[in-house]
Amino acid sequence: MNWDDLRFLLALSREGTLSKAAKRLQVHHTTVSRRIHAFQEERGVRVFEEMPEGFVLTEVGEDILEVARRMEEELLSMERRVVGLEERFSGPLRITTIDLLAALYAEALRDFGLRYPKIRYELSIDDQVLDLHRREADIALRMTNKPPEYLIGRKVGCIRFALYASKKLLQTIDASSPLEDFPWIGWLETFSGGGNNRMLKTHAPGAHVAFWVDSPLVMFSLLLAGAGIAFVPCILGDSHACLQRLRPVDTQVGIDLWLLTHPDLRRNARVRAFMDYMESIIRKDQAFLEGQSSEPMQHRSGVRVLWQYAEPEQRV
Repeated sequence: MNWDDLRFLLALSREGTLSKAAKRLQVHHTTVSRRIHAFQEERGVRVFEEMPEGFVLTEVGEDILEVARRMEEELLSMERRVVGLEERFSGPLRITTIDLLAALYAEALRDFGLRYPKIRYELSIDDQVLDLHRREADIALRMTNKPPEYLIGRKVGCIRFALYASKKLLQTIDASSPLEDFPWIGWLETFSGGGNNRMLKTHAPGAHVAFWVDSPLVMFSLLLAGAGIAFVPCILGDSHACLQRLRPVDTQVGIDLWLLTHPDLRRNARVRAFMDYMESIIRKDQAFLEGQSSEPMQHRSGVRVLWQYAEPEQRV
């Protein structure tokens, strides 16, 4: 059997639909359909049954995919071991993180790219942790208190939160008003509610939620625009002069910041260099991450990129 055919079978079995499998494989969905049908016709077997909820493996398909999974694991293991021993500062480096962290450390990413111009950077912005076991990414920069057990990494900081409002909103509602008097920006259930939704339910259960969002950067942009108040990381809330804390830092709420990779890649030169560099940058920001610094955040490297959304203030 052609291993390339088995890749298509594996992708469809994991994703369940042609469009999702195509996205994983970075091809058109008609290509996936054509390859699956050709495989089945050539061998006279049916690997999938097409159901209303998606494609489901047949009994024969389960047998084929069991072997395909073992083959995939052996190939990926070999690839990780080979890549893990590379000492070259060239070639691909796949990094996954969320939009907020990518924007916050955009200048740091730029400077690392200038330092190692022969590395080909692939930056994936996703709220879900990509599968580092299957090398969908080499390094993950994540906000999490429970990193996956199969990964290794470094806890490089702890992000603290506080409740903030824009000064534009405070022109219409006094800062000392009950929290229920303010419109809120809340997290959709599909995203982690975190301390924001907990604070909303505890301190302002009857408040009007003006916007439900699933992106930290979108929440921050709406906060700057005066669309409502929100419980956001202090490193963002303290970073703009038009924002004001409504309550002190909540020391009961914190999300750890991790740099993660697969154990097989820990000796890779590109991975080591990036993790060492980003750790040194992030550790300098500890006071800002925890909301303990009085230095104006707008003068910190990496934060100014956010101002394209809201500077000067009359554009908010």
